[in-house]
Amino acid sequence: MTLPDNRIKFPSTEVDFNNDVGTTGQDHDNYPEEDTQARYDWIRLYLIGLLANQASYEEPVNYRQGSIWMNLTDGYFRFYNGSDFSPMAHALGVPGDVASATEESLYSWIVAANERLSSIRKNATFSGVANVDASSISIPDEAKDAAADDGTHPFLYKNGRLVDPRLTSYNVGCPVVVELTGNAVLSSGDTFTVIIQRMDTVVSESVIID
Repeated sequence: MTLPDNRIKFPSTEVDFNNDVGTTGQDHDNYPEEDTQARYDWIRLYLIGLLANQASYEEPVNYRQGSIWMNLTDGYFRFYNGSDFSPMAHALGVPGDVASATEESLYSWIVAANERLSSIRKNATFSGVANVDASSISIPDEAKDAAADDGTHPFLYKNGRLVDPRLTSYNVGCPVVVELTGNAVLSSGDTFTVIIQRMDTVVSESVIID
């Protein structure tokens, strides 16, 4: 099987399209006609390179700033930025700051988006009824990942009222229980809801009622 090589190149000898470049069954396969001068191969190579965005396994040999190349090794488009072939994401503009109507590259937008996504914390909520007096609440397996995420805190609603967050904490080490102190301690029959989320998202918006 002949590997496609659609780079724009200008060899001094006649080009063997069947074995070196590849054919498609389209009309341009028959240009130039047999027994015509080899220099017409150059224009055929040029046209094929433009049609295929110079799709090949090796970098193009003729290009200038802005030339597009499809790397058949990984299947991704690249463009020549003046020094090397760079991922197309560096040259695709997306809206940046809406207020100033600026643009930024898709690459820089993705980098910023990934940084923001990495700061998102997992939330978890679970509820129950105390069967006995208790100074701790076991964290369900489904909520342990959220509890292990740095920056989160267990917020306790006891009988429908938010308890001072300073009275609730995780156990030392890998969190498996919520430790309760003061009036956060549960009595038999108390209902409770624990919300595990970032500390700043609740404390800044909640009012503690004694």
